Amino acid sequence: MTPRAPVVAVVGALALDEIQTPAGAARDQLGGSCAYVAIAASLLTPVEVISVIGDDVPGDLLDPLRERGVGLSSVRTAAGETFRWGCRYHDDWEQRDTLYTRTGVFSQVVIEPHASAQQATHLLLTAGQTDQNKRALTACRQRRLTMLDTIEREVVDERAILLGMLPHVDLLTLNEYEAGILSGEPRASATRQQALLAEAGAGKLLLKQGPRGADVLTDTLTQHVAAVAGCTLVDPTGAGDSFGGAALSALARGAPLIDAVRWGCAVASFTIEGFGLQGLLRATRESVRERASALGLSATGWLESSARRETPV
Repeated sequence: MTPRAPVVAVVGALALDEIQTPAGAARDQLGGSCAYVAIAASLLTPVEVISVIGDDVPGDLLDPLRERGVGLSSVRTAAGETFRWGCRYHDDWEQRDTLYTRTGVFSQVVIEPHASAQQATHLLLTAGQTDQNKRALTACRQRRLTMLDTIEREVVDERAILLGMLPHVDLLTLNEYEAGILSGEPRASATRQQALLAEAGAGKLLLKQGPRGADVLTDTLTQHVAAVAGCTLVDPTGAGDSFGGAALSALARGAPLIDAVRWGCAVASFTIEGFGLQGLLRATRESVRERASALGLSATGWLESSARRETPV
């Protein structure tokens, strides 16, 4: 039997963002975890988005996703306000103040994956609503690999729920603080935290370190992947989501884990070079491959085969 072609599904928020950084400001930008994941993953695989938007958005809001061939049959439109979020980055780029978070219909409306999303081979659960993520785990029964991303608030407030999901998760993408809280040992080494999370069910940890890159930790591997050097920083928003979506799509195409992380870091480097999705939308397979090669990517048979089968972006 011929293996099914890989499809990445992502569950989470589609949002309208207001972003202020030392480089400038932008309002009413299409954002939310789903948008960044979907654009990043679409460079290599078909993508299905599982989300909800309000009836207050312009009809062309989702055009950047449509133009990349992203499946939207599991995006529900409901009466009410779309998720809206605003932030201001400090001059050091390391700290960020949340100006407001209005979850709108995202926290009020149940979203259910349609058939195309239910058949996804790879599933990425993003931060925001653990109940929505649990429903996706139940619905997407044909998945071969599941990645879970989260945020600090969710780890602190819903740690027990997240731990209960780990037996159904293969990879975690966390920052150092989140890994410490979720593992239950904030002062432990990263390898110790990975071992504790593996005991809970999720055997692989991708430890996001922002401008320093990411650490890859498994039962048999501990390796650092640097971030791409020399990028012009405009807006860091969505870099972690882009990293996760890109890495998962590379895994779906058969990349080794360390190369998938190199690919993820390379894709994320485009995200930070523009407000919202602007930088990410400029990425192509070839431009990402060039940056990933600088991070050590060499054997790209998995990438070549996908490029032959897919329509070039």
